[in-house]
Amino acid sequence: MKYSKSSYTITSDYADELARKRIVFQTTTGTKKAIHSIMVTTDGLTRNEYRGDIQAEIQLDDLYEL
Repeated sequence: MKYSKSSYTITSDYADELARKRIVFQTTTGTKKAIHSIMVTTDGLTRNEYRGDIQAEIQLDDLYEL
């Protein structure tokens, strides 16, 4: 989960970190199943070249009826 005052931007470094975390999870658990990255944010994600690795996005409005 990420908090940001505006839409969250995935940087090159953070995209690399997410990839490393997926590899560690896969190696540690030995799973052969697909691993999906889902971001839970207050105001969504900024559209950029690194957003493509995220399969789903949940925003604050999706969790609460405002």
